[in-house]
Amino acid sequence: MGEIVKYDANYLSQLSAGADDELAQMAAECDPLSAMPKLILPSDGTTDMKCVLNDDTLFSKKRVAVFVVFLGARRALWQPEGRDAESNAPICSTGVVSAGTFNRRNDQGVGKWKVEGNEDLPFWSDSVEESKLLDTADVPCRLCKWNQFESAPQWDESKQGKGKACSEGRLLALRIADKIDSMETPNGEEIGIFTYNDSSPLVLMNIPSTSIKTIRQMCSAATARKIPMSRLVWNFSADKHENGSRSWSVLGSELAGFAGPAIIGALDDDKKDAEAIFTQKFEPVLEEEEVPF
Repeated sequence: MGEIVKYDANYLSQLSAGADDELAQMAAECDPLSAMPKLILPSDGTTDMKCVLNDDTLFSKKRVAVFVVFLGARRALWQPEGRDAESNAPICSTGVVSAGTFNRRNDQGVGKWKVEGNEDLPFWSDSVEESKLLDTADVPCRLCKWNQFESAPQWDESKQGKGKACSEGRLLALRIADKIDSMETPNGEEIGIFTYNDSSPLVLMNIPSTSIKTIRQMCSAATARKIPMSRLVWNFSADKHENGSRSWSVLGSELAGFAGPAIIGALDDDKKDAEAIFTQKFEPVLEEEEVPF
């Protein structure tokens, strides 16, 4: 075997030069979400947050500093436990929508209900006439009985409590942040200045319903400071909660600092790229390492 030759960045740039059309075709063929690392909030009450790509663990930390370059929301009504179905895909889902769509005072969510093959399940309203239904139906979330509290046990007998049958969560696209400096604000607060490695990929994170409150608090903090959330840095952690023998983790978040001036434009570009990816209405897929949100 010959010697291993070290090539510089110019050579690597030559490999991708002029291939935008071909790369666009390849990207259209694959699911871009499957190629993104995922930051996993543990569901068993442990406090280590893992970043994984397929079967590989990229890192495991108790605190992770991140830029949130995209915040989306989605809902999904999953199959009842024990139902014999050809697919584990949800009965109804909204796809990824922009933050604020599920505002509690003005819910604008619309789910796509798969009628065909699910005629044995109760529909979103008792007044629905089955004979008038097509293969799919658009269902306003504000009118759906499965989006109401205390509906979970009615939809799925294995469930207990007063929760909704329809699961709701948030979807984040992140950049892992690196601290490079610190500054003192006019009110005497010391806060970090951060950057990120622009050769690293965006990181995906699913946020379950139990951690939506944390996301809303982050939005409130960004709004109060009049700084876009994508230009702030947050320390994420997994906070353990217990109720009897049951334990779970809730997302913890603490403001850590600001984006350095050199990367503000790059973060804005990341936001546009993430919006283009996530607003293609990807259907939620139940994955082994994650709990339905």
